Amino acid sequence: MDDIERGSSHLSSNLAEIHGRETSVDPASQTCNSDPNTALEAKDPTDGIGSVVFTEEEDSAFLGPTSNIAFTRQIVRATNRLLHDAACAGTPISLSGPGAKNHVIHMSRPSSPGPDLLNHECDASIRADPFFLAPEREMTPLIELYFTTTGVLYPFIERRKFLETYQQLIEHGTSSVRRSWLGLLNMMLAMATSANFGYDPTITADTRKSRSDSFYRRAMILSDRQIRYATSLEVVQMLLLTSMYLQGTEHSVATWSVHGLAVKAAYQLGLHSPDALQQYSPPERELRKRVWYGCVVFDR
Repeated sequence: MDDIERGSSHLSSNLAEIHGRETSVDPASQTCNSDPNTALEAKDPTDGIGSVVFTEEEDSAFLGPTSNIAFTRQIVRATNRLLHDAACAGTPISLSGPGAKNHVIHMSRPSSPGPDLLNHECDASIRADPFFLAPEREMTPLIELYFTTTGVLYPFIERRKFLETYQQLIEHGTSSVRRSWLGLLNMMLAMATSANFGYDPTITADTRKSRSDSFYRRAMILSDRQIRYATSLEVVQMLLLTSMYLQGTEHSVATWSVHGLAVKAAYQLGLHSPDALQQYSPPERELRKRVWYGCVVFDR
């Protein structure tokens, strides 16, 4: 028992000594020696009175070193280190000072939207009439613009066949064409509207964004069921256009999800299989090859 008591006393004295060392550390020195970026990843999941605050659901993804996210992260970390070192040296940096102005880009823009791809108010108005069409005088130039720009670089939509269906739509209305084709049409109009920055100088950037976004949302509503439960060549074409469109928006992170749906649908159709393509005529076979190559190219 004496040995146990002596060992316990010795342990208590060691703990007291360690505790004294920890409390003698200079808080300012400890802060300056710490990594300023560590605080960004270490948050207490409880508030001041001990109530549990649930953290956000996990949403992880692998982003390579050449991605925009990785580049932005490097900038944030470098900025944090710069401000942290300056504060520890007793010379805090003022964002209004000349030194900061040489390294900080000041931008005036509205706050970024949330992660939801569809605004509920706009979504409701579009759902009320998803078959609404823009005037022919507006659609026809946009279709022509698409086939002379994006359609030249990525020729996986056959112009002649598409224009024949478009003429049928103009003459007989939306009931004469497939719902998936209407989704493809709206996605094509979204792409052309987004790229229409040098052809109609009277349209502002905000107007282009609003119009293209409306076409995009309508395409998603029209094709929702086909994307989930069925597939066709038009669905794959529409998803490829959607993938391209999202790359130029604040929702670019969704590009790979949409591209994955396009590849999945392409596999279902056998676009990757030379044997499966033998049953089609040469023009149809060529078109399906181009759609598959579009899936491959967008994956690079």
